[in-house]
Amino acid sequence: PVYLATNIIKNYVTYFSPKFLFFNGGTQYQFSLPNHGLVYPACLPFFYVGLIYLIYLSFKSDSEENKNNFRMLLAWILISPIPASLTNESYAVIRATTMLPTVEIISAIGLYFVLDKIPKKYSVLVTILSVIFPVAIYLSAENYLYDYLMNYRINYSWSWQYGYKDVSNYINNNYNNYDKIIITKKYGEPHEFLLYYLKYDPNKYLSDKNKISFFQSNWWWVDRFDKFWFVNDWQVKLNSPELSSIQEKFITESKHDIDCSNSKCLLVTSPDNFPPGWKKVLTINFLDGKKAFELYTNN
Repeated sequence: PVYLATNIIKNYVTYFSPKFLFFNGGTQYQFSLPNHGLVYPACLPFFYVGLIYLIYLSFKSDSEENKNNFRMLLAWILISPIPASLTNESYAVIRATTMLPTVEIISAIGLYFVLDKIPKKYSVLVTILSVIFPVAIYLSAENYLYDYLMNYRINYSWSWQYGYKDVSNYINNNYNNYDKIIITKKYGEPHEFLLYYLKYDPNKYLSDKNKISFFQSNWWWVDRFDKFWFVNDWQVKLNSPELSSIQEKFITESKHDIDCSNSKCLLVTSPDNFPPGWKKVLTINFLDGKKAFELYTNN
């Protein structure tokens, strides 16, 4: 219990860190642009000032109604990171999404507090801040949009399992040329992408007598449907002294054998991960030019 509580508290605190909120963002690149915080860096000092001021207003505001409003906002931001902090993954943006509006609101409160507390004799500071802050926001937005629109889709296409569309196109054009099609699970659940890109009939899939699925770790996993077989990436090459010059068998996670000794098989695997004796027919790249999939045949 002590270990668990300690880790939950550590996780919770990280969601209020400048690293997460203003600089690096999350570790799941599908939901967070790498090296960009969830809020622009210009808001950093005002958020923490605003958070302190919000706590003060929650108890010292001039009316009970205002106190309740500020307390609701404070409760909102304090409760929001709890779901994310209960998991073992750090900086999970998707689980902390509900706190984002409060970060912006509290940053605005902090900015208001700073501008309001500057003495009138230093009004020039208000003018300077009123100019610098919007410029900083503009520059941050420009930098973010450039990275998002120009760099992100190319450099991080791997985080979106890019390549399955090209794999599906090849399969669609060569479906009748193979008896069995074996696909690695390296990039997630491949059957989902095949069903979508091949426009596979849902009724046919659900009633498929060849479908193999099993329940494990609170999830239903699929190892086969139609002529498609799915194997873990580390099961593509079998380390067995019985192997001859060509590997003709594979084993799924559900312990079903895939025998290619008398079948023409297509293997869709990760880069440079292929069994002995197979011939490469196609390489599919991510948008940055790095290899995503390699397709092999046993004949």
